[in-house]
Amino acid sequence: MVNFGINAMTAAVDALRASGGDEALAPLLSPTAHAPILLPAYLDCWVQTNPVPAADPDVALFLHGPQREMADVQVCWRGDLPEVADEDEWADILSLCPPTTAECLPVPLHVFRDWLGSRGKFEDSSGDVVEIQQQPDKRENEEMRGIAALVWRGPEDRFFAHRAADLRPGDTIVLRVQSGGWQALGHLPGAPDDPQTTPAKLLTCEEVRRVDVAERATASARRRAILRIHPTLWPKPEEETPAATLRKMALDSEKDWPIAEIKELLARLLSDENPGWALSSDQREVIEHMVKNGVRLYAEPYPSDQGFALTARDILPHRDSDETSETGDTDAEALLEASQPQELCNHTQDVLARIESALALLPLSAWRQALIAATAVHDWGKVDLRFQALLRGTTPFAAMASEIFLAKSGSIPSSAAARNAARERAELPKGFRHEMLSVQMAESPVGATALPSHPILHTLALHLIATHHGYARPFAPLLDDEAPLAVSLSMNGKTIAVTGVERLDHPAHALDSGIAERFWQMNRHYGWWGIALLETVLRLADQPASANPQATAKP
Repeated sequence: MVNFGINAMTAAVDALRASGGDEALAPLLSPTAHAPILLPAYLDCWVQTNPVPAADPDVALFLHGPQREMADVQVCWRGDLPEVADEDEWADILSLCPPTTAECLPVPLHVFRDWLGSRGKFEDSSGDVVEIQQQPDKRENEEMRGIAALVWRGPEDRFFAHRAADLRPGDTIVLRVQSGGWQALGHLPGAPDDPQTTPAKLLTCEEVRRVDVAERATASARRRAILRIHPTLWPKPEEETPAATLRKMALDSEKDWPIAEIKELLARLLSDENPGWALSSDQREVIEHMVKNGVRLYAEPYPSDQGFALTARDILPHRDSDETSETGDTDAEALLEASQPQELCNHTQDVLARIESALALLPLSAWRQALIAATAVHDWGKVDLRFQALLRGTTPFAAMASEIFLAKSGSIPSSAAARNAARERAELPKGFRHEMLSVQMAESPVGATALPSHPILHTLALHLIATHHGYARPFAPLLDDEAPLAVSLSMNGKTIAVTGVERLDHPAHALDSGIAERFWQMNRHYGWWGIALLETVLRLADQPASANPQATAKP
């Protein structure tokens, strides 16, 4: 009998070590994968988050080791997408109700590649065998066939996947419900029969909504109440009911949707004993919120005149069961929105109060001056008259009538097409970033007095202003602004001003603007993690102040 007791094993190990040293124990250890060496050059690449450099090392190798686990993509299905795979039209439709993690099915990347590229019968035979991923995907450059799959990284960063190499771990991929695939790719609770397994089957509206759960996911993840009234999602009742009236209204090409009448129809839909179709508990919760007094609604049309998306400006009440709130993939644009418009001075004071609270808890007193100064200055660039016109949904001429500067709008539409129309009406050039103008104003002779006099803290404050929406790491986005306006702002009896000529001669995207130099200087001075921490403090004060303002203003 062999003694496997602790004392016996300890004696055996000691004897083996005494006879052959630590090398003698190596054959007894579990096999280990070769760990990559983390070089400073890799970290220099990873801190360049916007724009990302062409040489972008795979961080998963360092987080999980070589081939430790299968990488996933996030797949969701939408029922309101047209059969014709038009990238711009799909993007406009998805912008009405952007995908969220809560509605997505995680699918191993290699499984999705195989499914999307297969024409015949598909079976996922990988099971739990991770070793299958140790073999390289030989079909990376082969053309995908058959099914339209949109890779969604935001309204301005989306494309149809044509090759396996187009897909990368973590991507969000949107399919039409009518394309099916949920039975092959995973399990969707309560989903109907997959059209891929029963091609002759036509899905009813109720079955489509069991797969397309975008509204429920948006309510949970973003606390936004959205109701999409579209033929594939909204059944055609046989009788004249509130649901039938709403459906007819949605298909009206005149796009004249009286909000008061819509609210009345929604209220009747809740109370009607025979509404024409059964409301789910999630739909009922959203509609109950929409019909409340004081809740502002707006309707945005589908690009093909096939309905509209009804959105409540006021966020849903918090539920203990809600998942962590998501602000979406394009926070720089989404955070322009708020449930109520906010004055610039009130928003700044709100962020300052949050910064003070953070500094009371964090050991960052050495950088207090820079953080406070950056907070006070971070939104100066919003005083551009064209940006004010965008926030007010009007023209620059009309925006001149107001003496109050807004920081956030309560009425910027969510669809890409409507946002673009609002931007053109405001005459604001595409790609305008208010934080880059804030930097230019802070670099002016008078503006510089608002920053710390210490050289390093002065540079840090400018860097924090430039990066508080994630840009300028290391470059500012390109802006084609042929006729920038002069801007001025009165603060504490002083006027901070930058002329149109100065803005034109020294744009933030120029290589000699100082944006990139400050980025590298701060990374070298504070380290890769240190500067990221300081940036995060300002962002985590600004974002909640935008989403949950303490003070409001009239537009």
